[in-house]
Amino acid sequence: MNAPIIGALQAEPAVIPTRFPGHLTSRTKLSSAQDYLDAARSIQPLLKANAAKARQIRRPADESVAAVVEAGLIGILRPKRYGGPGLELSDMIDVADLLAEGCPGTAWDYGVWELHNWIVGMLPEQGQAEVFGSDDNLVICCGVFNPALAHARRVEGGYMLKGRWSYGSGSTHANWACSVAMVPSDVEGAAPEARMFVFPNTDFDVLDTWHVTGLSSTGTHDFCIGDEVFVPEHRTLSGAEVYGGTAPGALLHDEATFRLPVLPGAHLFGAATAAGATRAAITEFRNLTAKRVRVNGTKQYEAAAPLARIARAIIDAEAAIVLLRKTVRDVEAEVRAGRALTLEQRAKVRMVSGYVPDLCRQAVTSLVGASGVTALAEGNELIALLLDVTGMANHASTDYDLGPENYGRVLMGLDPSNPKI
Repeated sequence: MNAPIIGALQAEPAVIPTRFPGHLTSRTKLSSAQDYLDAARSIQPLLKANAAKARQIRRPADESVAAVVEAGLIGILRPKRYGGPGLELSDMIDVADLLAEGCPGTAWDYGVWELHNWIVGMLPEQGQAEVFGSDDNLVICCGVFNPALAHARRVEGGYMLKGRWSYGSGSTHANWACSVAMVPSDVEGAAPEARMFVFPNTDFDVLDTWHVTGLSSTGTHDFCIGDEVFVPEHRTLSGAEVYGGTAPGALLHDEATFRLPVLPGAHLFGAATAAGATRAAITEFRNLTAKRVRVNGTKQYEAAAPLARIARAIIDAEAAIVLLRKTVRDVEAEVRAGRALTLEQRAKVRMVSGYVPDLCRQAVTSLVGASGVTALAEGNELIALLLDVTGMANHASTDYDLGPENYGRVLMGLDPSNPKI
């Protein structure tokens, strides 16, 4: 039962029926990174046309998800062994960046789905075969790393799992979930183990809990397992395997991606959509400014301030995505070379993952500041994009304040202030 508010008990949130687009298939089989980029650009207009609707219904529009599926974009991080293209995290980030120009929320969920496709690719072979199935089996996987309200117990052949996970982005359209729960140790007095579990959407309910103003279109609702369900051992991973880049999939696949530790990858994904959303805000600002006339009859775009702001925003957005691309590709190069990421490299990833969306938030805030009360009109796309970028910057994986001191400490040989890197 939820906590009382103003003397009354909150009603339990309603269950949202699944929106999984299992009836759809991709129109074409994509193979190269360029194929994926071209497909993402082709559906930008449709995603943009449905962005306002998605914010209103608090989840990606079904039409937008259908476009993503039919364009062949789902599965960019699926292992080649199971029908995937053999591409890398940097390729997915580039696609999510493009999709964010159309609908930031849909792009965010795309990144979530692919991030968890990637984690499924770390399972033991039997688990991957069970989830991925045939080459053309559609896998849309949501997930949450926070195990605060979830736990499991060991039984023969696997675990009995139950719990509730908050902030399940993309859960409304998912047919699988990949989330962490705590498992008591068999050793008396020992700390419980964090373990990753992969389970189908027939095992969980999505709860209507996502009522926000920024990134509302992500459908980041809670999802829960009310009565215990059985998860076989082969659909689980230990926290040490996931966070250390030593999961079974690291040996099963040729792609170095599956030897990349999860946390650096998750942090970098969190920053993936900020630059694209900022470019969308720049386009919106240019359109608004071109129409505005000052009280003295002059055109606003002839004034120095808006010209300087739009120029700065363009450079900031470009700098943000260039920095993000370089950082993720540097990390991938280390993993391809067979080297474990150093603490300094991990700390830099955490710093960059916060710096990029924070820079983008500043850029969009500046544009809104030059838009007068026009930007405050209900339904204004520019202010909606500011709220979306703010949501990206406020995520736990991209909170800027957790990066600089942490990176500085590591650079000076001190222990990190933030161990979650």
